[in-house]
Amino acid sequence: MPKTASVTATIVQSVPVGTVVSNIFSLSDLPPGWLPCDGTTFNADRYPLLFQKLGSKNVLPDLRGYFLRGLDTSGRVDPDGAGRTPLSVQPDQFASHTHAVEPMNAQGSGLQAPPPKYYSASYGGSLPTSAAGGHETRPKNVAVHYIIFAGMPA
Repeated sequence: MPKTASVTATIVQSVPVGTVVSNIFSLSDLPPGWLPCDGTTFNADRYPLLFQKLGSKNVLPDLRGYFLRGLDTSGRVDPDGAGRTPLSVQPDQFASHTHAVEPMNAQGSGLQAPPPKYYSASYGGSLPTSAAGGHETRPKNVAVHYIIFAGMPA
């Protein structure tokens, strides 16, 4: 009969203070040293290294409702990236674009149809379009809590 062995290993790797991760569990059950990224204040005496890393401020980053974007100081992917720093907020934006306007005519309505015309300033106005969509522009997403490692409490 072959012999088998069982091994249990615990791997401990240090996590740098300021590391932000997503969490799908309740914020009331966070592991020691982790705080919610909800904009609240924290005890600077209890977490002195996080206080220092946040520029001597004891306010947690407020990441609620935000998508995180990797900092691109080269500006190759994020055109505003060269001027950004960690935790800077980039406002929402809708990329510049145009819409084609189809010719308008009265064919099939029983009216005498003039030649098709395009709306333009020369015809005295603009062509209104119907509103479509919701109250924000966003990709499909899954809700998570962001938490930050503050270090082990002093």
